Amino acid sequence: MATDLQTSVSSSPLDIDDFEMRESLPATAILLNFQRWANGYCNNRDGVVLGKHPGVTNRFAGIKGVESVLLSFYLHHDIKGPAMKTYLEKYKTPIFEQKINQERHARMCFAHPVKTNEQWISPDLKQIHWKKRKWGLSAHMRDIAGVKHPQWVIVLTPKINGLLDYSKSVRTAPFAVRSKKQPAASTFAAGGTISKRRTPETFQAEQTLKAVQTDILTLNDGIKAKKRLAAEFKSRLDFALKVAQSDGRTQLVADIMKHMSFHKM
Repeated sequence: MATDLQTSVSSSPLDIDDFEMRESLPATAILLNFQRWANGYCNNRDGVVLGKHPGVTNRFAGIKGVESVLLSFYLHHDIKGPAMKTYLEKYKTPIFEQKINQERHARMCFAHPVKTNEQWISPDLKQIHWKKRKWGLSAHMRDIAGVKHPQWVIVLTPKINGLLDYSKSVRTAPFAVRSKKQPAASTFAAGGTISKRRTPETFQAEQTLKAVQTDILTLNDGIKAKKRLAAEFKSRLDFALKVAQSDGRTQLVADIMKHMSFHKM
């Protein structure tokens, strides 16, 4: 049975299960043989292989003291509690392209079991590749991620002196897994642009659409910022009210509550 690896063999208090912590990691692990689409990197798993299996670079290769490297596959969204539990129950890691790496992972798991979204690799590998078609689709994770186009990141963590050092973890850029290159309708729905004959009118319409989309993103960012401020101010007010109540200033509290009743807070 898989164990909580970060509890059993970790030397660092960093929690890479946390989205903000994971987002702050250096994105220095390079994705290999991934395609591009409207939202960034993508593995079109049912596309033509031609020997180019998806992979990632291992920045810890050849570094003295690194005994092994742990790969962790995360939905790169802010999921916690039950959603994370469901993800770990549902997710299956892709299969290494080379059988020797499959065998190494199995041997290392015998000594140090891992979670369902994790794999061990040897520290001497400069690159690691997986079979192109053995990946779960992003579309199957929509309910868990809460977004239409879920994305993953792969986090690489070195094991040094028998312990995982999460302070040295790095990650890849976010990526999606899709069945194949999508038709124009799906590309447009994902926010991409479509190659077509352009007239001055359609060009102007595209520019207007882009400006509106930019305004929407800006407004959404503003709303999120105001919500954070409102939550912070509410916490301060609740603290102030508790202090006032503890001092017996019932009239002051009553006046504040009366004032609040005239304002939506």
